[in-house]
Amino acid sequence: MYEKYGELMKKFMFDFPPVAVKFYKEKPEGVKRLDKRMPFCKFVKETQFAQEKFYIDAKNDTCFGKMSLGMIKKPSAGVAQLAGIMGAGYGIYGSPMACKNLYESLPALEPGTVNYVVFCRCGICDFEPDLVLVFCDARQADIIMRASCYLTGEVWESKSAPVVNCAWMYAYPILSGKVNYMLTSMSLDLKVRKSYPDNLVMVSIPGQKIEEVMQALETMPWVTLPLRKDKASLDNMKFRRKFFVKMGQIFGSEFDPHSDK
Repeated sequence: MYEKYGELMKKFMFDFPPVAVKFYKEKPEGVKRLDKRMPFCKFVKETQFAQEKFYIDAKNDTCFGKMSLGMIKKPSAGVAQLAGIMGAGYGIYGSPMACKNLYESLPALEPGTVNYVVFCRCGICDFEPDLVLVFCDARQADIIMRASCYLTGEVWESKSAPVVNCAWMYAYPILSGKVNYMLTSMSLDLKVRKSYPDNLVMVSIPGQKIEEVMQALETMPWVTLPLRKDKASLDNMKFRRKFFVKMGQIFGSEFDPHSDK
């Protein structure tokens, strides 16, 4: 199944390859440990240009990713209070209490359930991911997010905060089973580290949704009917105009998407 992920993702021609992530309680066999220490979010960037998969543990991470994944316990109230003072001092939040509240409400996996994390580019992935992370432009994100609701009608949502985005992009999708997304330019961590260009969309697809999203990408039109200009599509739009007119009459609206150009 994972081969299909790589083939579908190739069609997008991303500037930054999508990354597959797998969580392990026990040390994964046949995978090399990355001999680097860096903030958790930078391991994704490392993966995008690596020639093979690798794993990390809590000792590799120099930031809060290990906390979000339950590799260490969440900080005590005292640590959260100190974070609140820094958050207000940095101008991220208006008061220490506001920032402290963020740290106390961060989503995190149950401590001890994840001790190792394997990263691999989707194009060379040989395992079923727990997460697929995509960095893309808005046009590409529109296709991926539409695929996330194409079969179910599920409403999109974006949950994050100015800092500690790893909690929302790694832990929250696993806990909720929902696709989550955010802009790189809205993450202080990514901006300070200059990890990615501004205004890219980061999409996190949990394992519970991967097969559904991939099935939708295989079956749905990547360009919707109103945006196509070929004759068959234009004729199809003319045929459907009467339904828009009828719907407008019901709602008391005169909007006509066929003539509003």
